[in-house]
Amino acid sequence: MLRLRKGFGSVRKLTGNRRNCYAVHPPTVKGVRPKALCYTDDYNIGVCVLNAWHNGKYYSGMELDLKERKLDEVVSTGSCTFQGVYEIYWNHKFGESAAKELSKSSRNGMHSAWLKLENIWHRNMDEVTVMELQEIVNGVAKKYSKCTTGRVVGLIKRLYRYAIPRELCRKETGIYVEMPKVKEEEHHADFTDEEIAKLWSAADKTDEQTAAMVKMILTMIYSGFRIGAWREMTVENDVFIGGVKTDAGKNRVVPIHSSITGFVAGMYGEFLCGKSESQFRRDMRRVLMEIEIDTDEKYHTPHSCRHTFHRLLEKAGVSEADRKRLMGHSLKGDITNGTYGHRSVEELKEQIEKIKIEKKKANS
Repeated sequence: MLRLRKGFGSVRKLTGNRRNCYAVHPPTVKGVRPKALCYTDDYNIGVCVLNAWHNGKYYSGMELDLKERKLDEVVSTGSCTFQGVYEIYWNHKFGESAAKELSKSSRNGMHSAWLKLENIWHRNMDEVTVMELQEIVNGVAKKYSKCTTGRVVGLIKRLYRYAIPRELCRKETGIYVEMPKVKEEEHHADFTDEEIAKLWSAADKTDEQTAAMVKMILTMIYSGFRIGAWREMTVENDVFIGGVKTDAGKNRVVPIHSSITGFVAGMYGEFLCGKSESQFRRDMRRVLMEIEIDTDEKYHTPHSCRHTFHRLLEKAGVSEADRKRLMGHSLKGDITNGTYGHRSVEELKEQIEKIKIEKKKANS
């Protein structure tokens, strides 16, 4: 269940066997919770009541009208602000009664997009024009990536598609928002052999903090995990166990390449140098510029490490099926390898150890 924003009020589930088990309270005043506006058996109705209260349109018995779906009255109360619909939609997607359990990254992605719409949270969905929504999206496109902009556009469309059939709004305004042209960030898809050699050199010759960052970048290059996987990565018997995003990628086993064994042992399980993903991204860019691998115009991202791992496997002659296993890609459609082509840890270790050229090049 979504935690309501600070200052919005609360929809509190009461203990015991009650027909109307949710108490709807206005925001606290000097730390004291005011008397409940009403009691209802539906969390989403409680959110609608709070929205109406904030708009000065709450009236006694509104929760009953909402429950009976007196739609003309419901829409006129102002209960269909963006904030109200988002709270209900969030509960629909991620709450206890959600159709399926979605990942933490899905929740974070949607919430990140929602934060970009802050200026219209309090607005009634029927009052906002297509031009206003498009202007917001265009502003996001100027500051953020294509991926981020796409999430914002997608969220707007989903909110309207959710609200319209439930008659929380009448206009299809948000459905007509278009994805603007976004200038793609320029960065290398992967690290070149020369750049990897520079990293190995920097791991030995730079200050302690820079060296730690470089060692983590090399660890990512020689293992191929997405950045999100490192938060809950485990190490057992010289193998990484982790992964995110897909069924094939989760909890997969990747042997630790001999060239980074010492790095991993020195991290004591604290990966990404103990930083958050966003901080690690910023520091990675700074460090790569310091050691003259990146520039302002062209730079690498943590995902570049994953691209590089695949390139090194391919260059070393590792088969496509084994590359998929090590990368966490699905073998669906490949009946022979998917059904019969099982690999032991020792066999995967043999494959990953075929990557040797870059380490030697760095020491030459």
